[in-house]
Amino acid sequence: MLAIAGGTGISFVFPQILQLLAKTVDDRERGLTELVWIVRKMGRYSVVYSRD
Repeated sequence: MLAIAGGTGISFVFPQILQLLAKTVDDRERGLTELVWIVRKMGRYSVVYSRD
């Protein structure tokens, strides 16, 4: 599955991807899931992604 989100569209797409991955039993299928998120400013990136 390929999901593409722009800006605040991540708030819709990200939970959908997480739900899909939670239902996926086969690790090979999980490897076929990609998320592309396009943002104008890198500061927005830290709101969703954290290494903690």
